[in-house]
Amino acid sequence: MSRLHRRSRRGLSIPIVAAALIAGCYVNEGQESAGNGASQDTGLHVRLAGNFVLNRDGSRVVTTALLDDGGVPETHLVGLALPGLEPLVGPTVEDGASPEVMLTPDPRLAWLVTTRTGRLVVEPLLLDTMTTAAPLQLPGGGDFNAAILSGDGRRLVLGEVWDARHPRPIALLDMPLPPEPLGAAPTVVSLDLPGALFDARFTRDGARLVVLTVPVDGERHFVQAATVSVYATDVAGAAPLLGRFDLDGLSLNLLGVLTWSIRISPDGHFAAVSGTEDGAATTHVVDLRAVTYFDAFPCDGPVGFTPDGRGMVGFRDVVGVGSQLVISDLFAGTSEATDLAYSNPIYWISPDGTRVVTYPFSGRGLVITDLDTMESVRSTGADVRLDEFVVSPDADFIYLVDQGGLYLLDIEIGAVSQLESPARKYDNINLRPDGDRLILAADDTTRFDLWSLVTATVEASARLPTRL
Repeated sequence: MSRLHRRSRRGLSIPIVAAALIAGCYVNEGQESAGNGASQDTGLHVRLAGNFVLNRDGSRVVTTALLDDGGVPETHLVGLALPGLEPLVGPTVEDGASPEVMLTPDPRLAWLVTTRTGRLVVEPLLLDTMTTAAPLQLPGGGDFNAAILSGDGRRLVLGEVWDARHPRPIALLDMPLPPEPLGAAPTVVSLDLPGALFDARFTRDGARLVVLTVPVDGERHFVQAATVSVYATDVAGAAPLLGRFDLDGLSLNLLGVLTWSIRISPDGHFAAVSGTEDGAATTHVVDLRAVTYFDAFPCDGPVGFTPDGRGMVGFRDVVGVGSQLVISDLFAGTSEATDLAYSNPIYWISPDGTRVVTYPFSGRGLVITDLDTMESVRSTGADVRLDEFVVSPDADFIYLVDQGGLYLLDIEIGAVSQLESPARKYDNINLRPDGDRLILAADDTTRFDLWSLVTATVEASARLPTRL
């Protein structure tokens, strides 16, 4: 075990309701598109309430609709076949079940995660027919509150997050992928944890699992510290512990249930955990290849990485200035900062790793920073946010919806242009893997448009059914 920063640990009582808090800054991962390779988050999990997900080959949209079944309204899963947007009604979803879809690399299979009577239920969702098969037999009867699937679809982590009173192991399940049979009793590996679970992330290839825990004292309070554990997950039925790193004195950002407290570089080389230490913003980096502690950098996060894993982007607050964007070269061990005109920035790194797009948490208007020159320019045209967006295959353009309208951001010149009026009431966006068509949802995700990037017109449109 590697132990860092040997300091006295003091008890820190944090109520569970703090899980709903959001840190002052976060990396934008609202890119819920199978055709968008720019996302740094591993595993594609989408909550379907007011949202939709596109499967891996762009042939099926999955969402929910409230349907009248003989005078009794019930929520159903609904699939839309592309390109014609023909609807196919799926099974009902119980009230309060909070349906979430976890995509697999197989475009025909996803996992539907719901909560029933306080317990998780995970069942196969067969996208061709919009039917479900027998639920998995989960350990402990599904007594967990969080789940995350590896990017290769082979391993599933189940855990109880933020439980200081009764910290418990996490369960790592071997998940089948067609043509393997979808048996209901997966192999389970139990992983003991040195504290309460805060977050867990897989590397993109599914070969490593990084788990973030917080120690608990004798009075069942969280301690101001954190532990990063690294497991090998590339062999079915096993998960040996490769290394464990204690970060004494680190006060973590409070980001909720499995929401980006751990950041992993796209190449799987580094994992980063951010917070404050002795009142200063600090990000600790672990080398996942050598399984060693790498270095600490003067920024808060969650951070973002450039595609080659060399550059890391975070932020810090400076009295009298506001927020600064902090760009670190991991291999050189250096950091540069540039002032922003606002606090609480949200930022996104371009797929080529050359630019960062930033905007204020509570405002609009994009700032584009060149990572080579550290020069920043404000976008021209409409003031927008980068909440719901997709990236063109060549990474030159961002298509986004904001306040009902559809917009195009040319990253190189920083210009925002309107493609469709806010009267269209678009609220969600996705991109087909062919890169030629957008899927746009509107009217609280009840109308869907297939929008051609070639002709700049709506090729097909459909409304969700209202009756069975």
